[in-house]
Amino acid sequence: MHPVPPGPSSSRQELLKFAKDPLTYFLELTATYGEIVYTRIGSRETYVITHPDALREILVEQSDKFEKTGHTKDSASTFMGEGLLVTAGAIHKRQRRTIQPLFTPAWVQSYAQTMISDATAVVDSWKDGETRDIAADMMKLALNIVSKTVFGASGVDKSTEFARATAVMQQYTDDTLRRSKLVSVTEEQCQEAVAVMEDLVTEVLMHRTQSNRHDLVSLLSAAVDPETHHTMSDKEIRDHALTLLIAGHETTANALAWTWYLLAKHPQVKTRLREEIERTCGAGLPTVDQLTELRYTEMVLKESLRLYPPAWLLGRTPIEPVTVAGYTINPQANIVISPFVIHRNPRYFVDPDNFIPERFTKEPRRYTYLPFGAGPHACIGQPFAMLELTFVLVTLMQKADLTIPDDYIAQPEPMMTLRPKGGLRMIVSKRSTKRSSQQYGRPADTAAM
Repeated sequence: MHPVPPGPSSSRQELLKFAKDPLTYFLELTATYGEIVYTRIGSRETYVITHPDALREILVEQSDKFEKTGHTKDSASTFMGEGLLVTAGAIHKRQRRTIQPLFTPAWVQSYAQTMISDATAVVDSWKDGETRDIAADMMKLALNIVSKTVFGASGVDKSTEFARATAVMQQYTDDTLRRSKLVSVTEEQCQEAVAVMEDLVTEVLMHRTQSNRHDLVSLLSAAVDPETHHTMSDKEIRDHALTLLIAGHETTANALAWTWYLLAKHPQVKTRLREEIERTCGAGLPTVDQLTELRYTEMVLKESLRLYPPAWLLGRTPIEPVTVAGYTINPQANIVISPFVIHRNPRYFVDPDNFIPERFTKEPRRYTYLPFGAGPHACIGQPFAMLELTFVLVTLMQKADLTIPDDYIAQPEPMMTLRPKGGLRMIVSKRSTKRSSQQYGRPADTAAM
């Protein structure tokens, strides 16, 4: 048998500990055995890797020797088809080549007005003193924004049904990850969820604004692979659109929810953040030109993404024997790359469990901070996500304050994304702000596309 890294002796107890609490299990493995750990979860060889040099090898230098794990492919393809979250190798490279050029700064920034106006509508609907599930509100807000950017639709009329379908997808992911024998999601429920998602995509495609040819589906329809000169099939466009719709709103919504939670738990950070927003934006709405001045806002968001990365697990499986950090890893072995665990390594982050935005005054060491992944499979929508997070956070901060009881502790639920378990109920306090006549964030010149 080839040499393996240190790790616990193989036993059924490892599977039980993992199934009970994956986050704690991986944290304890790393704390006990180091940055490259070997274990068996059930019958599968598993490597838990947090060392930045080894991560660079897997995610960048030898990325073509790995594919997504069977669990990831099964979970994603069941609901979203063969989009970027699932594909690997030559197919993924072709898809990425075709789609990446669409995410230009001009295209991303042109949706600043959509982000700000939708956030304004949400906060204006809140009542002073009421308690709301902010996680649910952020989910609906993010879904509305991404439906407009991806489809050019005016919003998602079936957002409630879509939220239920997404919850089924999340639970299915959780069950298959933990190898649960408890049937919490039936095959019928999965089929119904898939049908809801497909119906929604069909409906919004049919009701897209005909005059709007700037949405992502329109751009996908016209996109040409620069190497093969091929365009995408209708199925590819549908799969990519659904992937971007689901992944795009789930991750952003969870990042916003966790940010509100952390700000409520750290009033001194909230005060400094509000001071920066008022100093930069005054009584007006934020603009693209002000982004470089919102430096502390950026640090707050980066620190929130460090503590609660929505994409908490980036699994990989070798397609051939591959050497990483001197160890040979065989095909079918699972490689666990967990940003949630990586971001809590005390070697790279002082006082790692605490919310300290100031740590991002300087950039962390490469491959120690991976909220959007790295390499060829890094999140294609990162610039869009950061712009949305910034504009939504600033807009809502200007008009409301969100608090929670001092003794409330939110629990992360590691499903397909990292959600606050049971939602996030917060108390709304409306703020009186006089708006200037300043326009929404300046749209970019679409002629530059």
